[in-house]
Amino acid sequence: MLRLLQIRPGEARSALLLVVLMLIPSAGGAISSPGIDALFFARVGVEFLPYMYMLLGVVTLATSLVVTGLLGRFPKKKLYFAIPLMLGFTMLAARVLIAFDLPWVYPGLWLAMYLMWTLQYLVIWGLASMVFDTRQAKRLFPLFAAGGILGTAIGGLITNPLVGWAGSENLLLAWVLAFFALALLMRPLLAEVREAPQRSRWQRPSFTRDLQRGYQVVRRSELLGWMSAGAFLLGTLLFSVIFPFSKAATAQFKSEDAIAGFLGIFQGATTIVAFLASLFVSNRLFARVGFMGAVLGYPLIYLAGFGIVALQPTLVALAGLRFTQMVWRLAMFDPAFQAVLGLVPSDSRDAVRAFIDGVPRQAGVVLAGLILAFGNRILPPTQLYLLSAAIAGGGLLVFWRARHAYRGALGQALQAGHPQIFFSTEQPFGGFQQDAAAIAAAVNGVSDPDPAIRRVSAEILGNLDVPQAIPTLVSALQDPDPLVRAALLRALGRADAQDALLEIVAALDDPEPQVRLAAAQAARTLARYRRGLLPLIERLLEDPAPEVRSCVAVILLAEGPHSGANRALREMLDPAEPQNRKSVLDSIARWGTAAGFELALGCIDDPHPSVRRAAAGALAHCDPQRAIPFLIQLLGDEDRSVREAVAARLGELGPQALGPALDALHDPRLEEGALLALQSLPARRELSRLHAFALDKARQAQHYLELWSGVSVISPRGPAAELFSDALLYSARRAARRAIQSIGLLSDPAAVSLALENLDNREAGQRANAMEMLDSLDPRPLVGPLLLIWEEAPAQAASGSLEKGLERGLEDPDPWVRACAALAAGERRDLELEEQLRSCIDSDPDPLVRETAARSLNGGSPMETLSTLSTMERILFLRRVPLFADLSPDELKQVASVATEYSFSPTEVLARQGEQGDDMFIILEGEIEVSVDGSAGSREVLARRGPGEVVGEMAIISREPRMASLIAASDLRILRIGQKEFEGILRERPQTGLAVMRVLIKRLKEAQHTGAAP
Repeated sequence: MLRLLQIRPGEARSALLLVVLMLIPSAGGAISSPGIDALFFARVGVEFLPYMYMLLGVVTLATSLVVTGLLGRFPKKKLYFAIPLMLGFTMLAARVLIAFDLPWVYPGLWLAMYLMWTLQYLVIWGLASMVFDTRQAKRLFPLFAAGGILGTAIGGLITNPLVGWAGSENLLLAWVLAFFALALLMRPLLAEVREAPQRSRWQRPSFTRDLQRGYQVVRRSELLGWMSAGAFLLGTLLFSVIFPFSKAATAQFKSEDAIAGFLGIFQGATTIVAFLASLFVSNRLFARVGFMGAVLGYPLIYLAGFGIVALQPTLVALAGLRFTQMVWRLAMFDPAFQAVLGLVPSDSRDAVRAFIDGVPRQAGVVLAGLILAFGNRILPPTQLYLLSAAIAGGGLLVFWRARHAYRGALGQALQAGHPQIFFSTEQPFGGFQQDAAAIAAAVNGVSDPDPAIRRVSAEILGNLDVPQAIPTLVSALQDPDPLVRAALLRALGRADAQDALLEIVAALDDPEPQVRLAAAQAARTLARYRRGLLPLIERLLEDPAPEVRSCVAVILLAEGPHSGANRALREMLDPAEPQNRKSVLDSIARWGTAAGFELALGCIDDPHPSVRRAAAGALAHCDPQRAIPFLIQLLGDEDRSVREAVAARLGELGPQALGPALDALHDPRLEEGALLALQSLPARRELSRLHAFALDKARQAQHYLELWSGVSVISPRGPAAELFSDALLYSARRAARRAIQSIGLLSDPAAVSLALENLDNREAGQRANAMEMLDSLDPRPLVGPLLLIWEEAPAQAASGSLEKGLERGLEDPDPWVRACAALAAGERRDLELEEQLRSCIDSDPDPLVRETAARSLNGGSPMETLSTLSTMERILFLRRVPLFADLSPDELKQVASVATEYSFSPTEVLARQGEQGDDMFIILEGEIEVSVDGSAGSREVLARRGPGEVVGEMAIISREPRMASLIAASDLRILRIGQKEFEGILRERPQTGLAVMRVLIKRLKEAQHTGAAP
């Protein structure tokens, strides 16, 4: 049953309790509301409804403002508990006053009825948003809505017999009991909810600012702005339906009890249909068209319904419109609208909800009252219905715009780094060129005491075409700050300051290299007679700063062959000086000399990632068309920063790089980089190829998911089988990522990539928003099943078999999956598996698979007895090291490949205090003693580290001398990772950096307890 309701493990108690919380007050309201309506219609008159609508809008607005202020000043948990009690006592007092038949009681009670519906749902939906995140909302909010609908249906159906037994006046007592029950049942959920601490009275904003908070949040969000506009129009439309329907029903039924009975039956029948739709249609509709698609359906119903009523203004037509409108609102619109509001920051969510319900929606109610009050006097009913249809058309347009803003809001929420909508307040800076005060501020800024202001002012003036700019820049060239002087020279170059060429040439002798570099670049930009420039800058080929030498050499080569420049560049390409090589390549990229292409081509295999990145830029600038094949191959670089840089360069090359980038998708080694490049290319032109790639990757994901489902249920399993299972899940997710990423290229690639990054976020709300954003992509039938790989464990195979899974794994096209399967096969004693292992040894093209199969077939040995660990055995060990515990199996393989194994005897020194640390150690066997030198040659032991622990990492992070000596305290085996390799791991896999921080925090805590240095 829980699976049918889409309730997952751990959610049952809270979800079912919220269903009950929805059901009870809805039932009470469904019983009491027809009685209140009937009392008003019979004792006041239905013709007064338009004026009540205007009054209702004002009263609800005032109430919403008060509630907004209270939500900002009091703990929500206490306020949520107090509101139902207050409503219950208010309704009880109203029943007492009815006994005195006071004329003002009935309008007041009618107004209170609408406020109570609003407040009870504000409390319940607010509580639901506190308990469940955005992704859970998509599954569970329709269920909660169904609970409310079921309560309304039950209450509506029993209203008619209750009227005959108790009378319309006593129907109010049902709501009294429901409110008290709501307060009682909320307490267990409120006790579990963790609420942010309330601000102190000194930090708390004024009551007026609290009232404005919801508006300020809405004002800064495009999505909420459109949703508020839609709420305004829907407020108008709702009462444009209720009034003619109530008028027709009152004309048909004469007594208040008959009216109450009819309205109860109608409400019960309507909500039964809505209940069934909420249970069996809502989730499927949300999965197909999303929340915003369901929201769009609401104004569409009004548009069609008013068109029909205009042609046939009968009670049956009005009842049909009211019926359809209520069903859609209860089953589809309300849960979708509330789920969208669930993206608002939790500390502002209730304020936003209260603002939208209280201000734009109630303004729509007031407008409905005005239209109905005055329109009934001057317009025939048909024209009023057509006017309402026009308003519905406006609502359809508004929510269509909101639908487009929704995906952007989700992407911005992820970019902001927390599970909520990101509200951008950035305004473009325009009009600077024509703003005299702004120009004066920039001119004055060049002589400001603060060098940072002087630099910024110089940059600004260099981009302005104003008479004051060049004289101001030239007069400031003697600035004492070298960074300011460099900024002034760059600005003169951008400003095309020909008259300042002599001053720029004089700066070639500046004592600071960054100034000489800026002067050389500016002189190259401004010189009209380039050949005359050469003698002025040739002497800088001997400049001590490599960036100056390389820049001048490339400038000289751009003017033609130059032996001195060639010699300077080749000397700077010395393998021992990566920074010099980078300087050369950066200069080639800046000036784009054809002679530099071959130099850059020789650096694409450089061992330093920074040099390879610079080489990619140089190739792209020298000869874009010729560079494309080489850049495509660099998409498979082992360093992520290089792949990203190359992808950016290909994106700059535009359509000419599109075909080669798409071809690279067929090479698994280039796949990731190709998708990065396609984010910046016009990928929409190749829709069919991208769709085919996405389908292929989706099939791969399902293949690995099926394999994982079969082996993950097997228990007990050894560590190798665990690795195999994790490798299958990782492969499924990797293929799914590729499929979704390729689909995202057709919509918003940056937002999709950001969402994919957040699928593994530790914050549940962040993951929920990521999946919600991705679930809005088309085609939904392709994307939806892929998200299940992250969202939940899929249905497990009825009879899983690890042996069958391993057999299929050993035949898999992915060599990493085959290697994991070969390792796990060594834990089993199965003849068929042994035969497959022999086949792998003989014919598998991957050396890691052959090595692993050979060790498994030979029976392996416990790791502790091996003299040397294989790559796969290192991976098994690294999985137990906290520093690498969060890495995927495939990522662990990369770490294992850069680790080197060493053995030490007792008392051997691994590292000495005070020496420069350039490696870290992971202990496989034995212990390491961490000690510091004391007085008179003594040694103080600070700690002992054992298997699975990491030592020496602090020295390679800080790049400072070691704070302690590391000595083998017993026979010792370790894995060593050098500084360059470790920095590569951190650069390529940022989650390792988080693990390092956790280890360092642990060490600091230990140091605090022991009083020793960490």
